[in-house]
Amino acid sequence: MAFLGFDSPQDGLWVCEGFVSPEDKSESDYVLLPLEVPEGVIRLDVSYEYSDETSADLWASPGNVVDLGVFDSRGAEFVHGRGFRGTSGSSRHQVSIGLDDATPGYLPGPIYPGVWNVMLGLYRIVPQGCHYKVTVRFTPGDGDPMPVPELHDAGVLCDQARWYPGDLHCHTHHSEASGSMEDLVRAAHERGLEFLAITEHNTVSHLAEYAGCASPSLLLIPGEEITTYYGHLNAWGITHWHDFRARDAEEMQRIIDHCRAAGAVTSINHPKDKGPSWRFGPLARYDCIEAWQAYWFAGNYQSLSFWDERLRQGRRVTAVGGSDCHQAAPGKDPSPVVLGAPTTWVYAEELSVRGILDGIRAGHVFVSSDPISGPRLNVAAHHGGRRVMAGDEISVPEGAEVTLSVEVSGGEGMMVRLVTGIGEIARTEIERNDFAFSHTLSVNGPGYVRAEVIAPPEADLRAQPDALWVEALSNPVYLDITGRSV
Repeated sequence: MAFLGFDSPQDGLWVCEGFVSPEDKSESDYVLLPLEVPEGVIRLDVSYEYSDETSADLWASPGNVVDLGVFDSRGAEFVHGRGFRGTSGSSRHQVSIGLDDATPGYLPGPIYPGVWNVMLGLYRIVPQGCHYKVTVRFTPGDGDPMPVPELHDAGVLCDQARWYPGDLHCHTHHSEASGSMEDLVRAAHERGLEFLAITEHNTVSHLAEYAGCASPSLLLIPGEEITTYYGHLNAWGITHWHDFRARDAEEMQRIIDHCRAAGAVTSINHPKDKGPSWRFGPLARYDCIEAWQAYWFAGNYQSLSFWDERLRQGRRVTAVGGSDCHQAAPGKDPSPVVLGAPTTWVYAEELSVRGILDGIRAGHVFVSSDPISGPRLNVAAHHGGRRVMAGDEISVPEGAEVTLSVEVSGGEGMMVRLVTGIGEIARTEIERNDFAFSHTLSVNGPGYVRAEVIAPPEADLRAQPDALWVEALSNPVYLDITGRSV
């Protein structure tokens, strides 16, 4: 990250103008503009503008995209960043931070005196460079901030061990969506979801609203989408903000380790061409891969292949889904993706944050196209009187037979297929809505078996993988040779 010299404000106003080039971006994706905040300030209003501006959308016309963020005088160092006060990507050109209120995406609270930093994120910089201007207005006054609300503890909403449907990836106006958390929660109830991880881009300002939106029938899981310029990572079960300013695998690994040390579950998001893609090198200790984001036709065969490649390498990483719905406010253009498309089903001992996250860690998960109309899929393996579910391991002697049983509801007219590290090993038509299928497999080495409910393909899937249309997707049963581990 680049640091520039700072000036003190004059008459309650601080203005900084500058220029960044592609060479500057090659050195650092982030520029920190330090400014001295005096005593007796109760509000900051930050605005910025820059040349040759374009949209951050992947399909936007060429131009500059510069993101905005703010750190207070407690610090802006990488990973910890104790002074984090918010970020808004490039979606807002003016934001406010006050004692008791702030623009969505930003955190209200004390206006500490000392050196603050306005952060500019250099997402895209055209060859001719980018001129920028940042203005900060200071409002003097007296007052004490409201107490910082404690993180909402949802507790246990249901103590039954069963499958729970939810969405692990969605946004409100704390990111760039138009809808509020109330709008999102209302949509979740209408869709019949029982848990919801709200994963705003690079901020935790939404967590303060959890208590006000709490419901006995919908579990809200605290989350953040760690949105870098080289890939996105969800973190669920967070208790505080986690940094996003990674530009290489080593820095991303530090972020993942920081999340996991705090008890969070992490997931590589939408690793596909227009996800945007995942461009970090080999990493360790992440928990999940979002193998299905938004509607299946949106390139998800690539995400599925990304996950399968890790499974073939011996990684035991849970496949999850997420709609990535950006909830619209009433009367606004709706999100192109509805909440719960797809739905992640988690078998959990209870409906609580801990219960759902433990179920995800264990791989007790399947993903379906819809919470209401999508098929449900249950996979188990049997050997020697022992039965395990998807996500679990079953140990057998080499050459022994394992029976895979698959139960599908709501899939009449579709097909179920079994997939291992060498590809498809079985496929059969689903003849009725309540359907059971079994397959016996001779185990010749460690590996895995997973199941898919698919539309009858119109082409050879080996030659044309994008012809795959998935309606439900299970996690694997892992096969271990007795006395050995995968």
